[in-house]
Amino acid sequence: MLVPSGRLVVTLDCEDSAGDPLAPTGTPTAVLYKIALDGTTTDTGVTPTVATLGTTTVVASAVVPSNAAQGEAFFLRVTATVDGTSKVRSSKPETVFGAAVPANVTQFGGANGTFSGGRPEVTVTTNNDKTGYSLSQSFPTNFASLAITGGGAVTAGTVSDKTGYSLTTAPLDAAGVRAAVGLASANLDTQLGTLATTAGIAALTGSQFTAIPWNSAWDAEVQSECTDAIVAAGLPRSGVTLRYTQVAANSGSKTADVSIGAAS
Repeated sequence: MLVPSGRLVVTLDCEDSAGDPLAPTGTPTAVLYKIALDGTTTDTGVTPTVATLGTTTVVASAVVPSNAAQGEAFFLRVTATVDGTSKVRSSKPETVFGAAVPANVTQFGGANGTFSGGRPEVTVTTNNDKTGYSLSQSFPTNFASLAITGGGAVTAGTVSDKTGYSLTTAPLDAAGVRAAVGLASANLDTQLGTLATTAGIAALTGSQFTAIPWNSAWDAEVQSECTDAIVAAGLPRSGVTLRYTQVAANSGSKTADVSIGAAS
């Protein structure tokens, strides 16, 4: 009877074609095979131990996997080259007993399950006990320094790569641009056309300044200008009274007397 982690042994006596003992050439090899419940035979991948007793007897041994299931069978095969011929000896297949019988599970919680490679696939909604679990995802450097809200919004300090980003604030339309620069209408040329040109200012004759009402605050300035003119002309600067009249189209006439006192 074979149990999980049990050992299988097989021997091979090496002889020539005449039946006489002859040492093998090269290194003998061995393979441990498993016969599954469905009858398929596969190499277990276990590495057997191979030794030579004396010079002509090859002994191979291997340990059955500890997870061997009840009902599975195992056998060990050893191969050696003797007198140019490959010699093979296999042990009798032995069935495992005393192991847990794999359950043929097709449903979970009353619903049919899905399977991959004979193993059930389970989707865990909530895992209350996460002991022994670890994330395989590695987080980038300074990930913990990111300001992330409960809704997943991230406050970015500096975004180096702006590929795929777009502005949430719409650019100004034509009316918005005019309002930003203080234009009343859409035609800038029309706005600039209302300004006086250099040629227009040079053509002024003074007639444009008619109909300006007199401001009494100008009296002192006029008197000062008249005094400067009299002095410049060498006229008497005392005992003289000058009278001038300013006629305005919309406010009648204005008469003022200018008395020149003693020269200083």
